[in-house]
Amino acid sequence: MGAEKAFLPFRGMTLVEHAVEILRSAGLKVTVVGNPENNTPSRLEQLTVPVLYDQPEGRGPLVALLTALKASTSLENYFLPCDLPFMEARFYEILAHYSQAHDAVVARDSAGRIHTLCAYYSKACLEVIERALRENQRKVEKIIRSSELRSLVLEARQLGIPERYFININTPEEFSRISC
Repeated sequence: MGAEKAFLPFRGMTLVEHAVEILRSAGLKVTVVGNPENNTPSRLEQLTVPVLYDQPEGRGPLVALLTALKASTSLENYFLPCDLPFMEARFYEILAHYSQAHDAVVARDSAGRIHTLCAYYSKACLEVIERALRENQRKVEKIIRSSELRSLVLEARQLGIPERYFININTPEEFSRISC
């Protein structure tokens, strides 16, 4: 990207601040999980929410899930990466509806991509995540497919979830298209 995505400007705030606002508007308690190798701790600590750092550092999104779930005092946990700027609180209402009977709930878009980081994970996922990391597994999707968890993959199109929710910003070109 050439810059830390979390701090890119979007709609008068940074992408990470925007993600915090989306979750707050869904009525959720918010904690930010950052990678100390990529995020500037002093900038994250300026947020008005608690900040955690991946433990161990630099091992990808599965470690971020582990860090958040270990620190959480709630059985129910909702996640949103900062690089999905068009996500809306409505999505988290849908996740909450389906979370009642599941350990993990994620969505699949019309292109068949499963979005494992804008999702619901219960504390029941902790043991499966820890084992996966011990086995040097880093794919979050493997957790969703674990037979030990009650996981649900929602078909976004069937539920009327707009495709724009899943527009992901990974390159300067993608960012320039959304920031116009």
